[in-house]
Amino acid sequence: MDEMRFEEWFNPFYRWAEKGKTPVCQFEQNRDNQQSFFGGLSLKTKKEFVHLADRQNTHELINFLEVIKNKYQKEIEERLTEHLVRLEEINRGKKEAERVYEGLILIFLDGAGFHRSGELKAYLSQNYGIFELFRFPTYSPDLNPQEHVWKALRKHLDKVWGQYSFSQMIDRACFFLRTQKFNYTFL
Repeated sequence: MDEMRFEEWFNPFYRWAEKGKTPVCQFEQNRDNQQSFFGGLSLKTKKEFVHLADRQNTHELINFLEVIKNKYQKEIEERLTEHLVRLEEINRGKKEAERVYEGLILIFLDGAGFHRSGELKAYLSQNYGIFELFRFPTYSPDLNPQEHVWKALRKHLDKVWGQYSFSQMIDRACFFLRTQKFNYTFL
């Protein structure tokens, strides 16, 4: 899982055109036009979860986790009771620092400050057994599967940058993310 901000201003990537024709990309820079994306790649289905937000903060992260939880609501309801009983057996007699906090859904996070907030910790406590967090080591974005998705999205959009309005580019980005399979694995 990761966040990305998409902004409407020039970026110095390649543009494509027919052979022998110079592409014309007219475009007004507007630093007020920006859109934050929260994305999560299911390593099981290779499909992307997307949540659009105005800001990147704990509140929007929790909204995104709710999107994921709602997507898997049926499976969570089927497995949660048995899972919580198993966790109780594993943790019986253990001190707080030794307790196991396995979740049905494993979420990979980087070191962003709002990934460690008290509000997020409270949310995870309320959803005990559903989510389990794995934090990447500092300065290791190459390990995050979602970074590979963002790279594919940027490469896809660079081909048409300047040919569409900002809102059309957001629509194209959402369509791309929701219709592609991303064959990333850790192995």
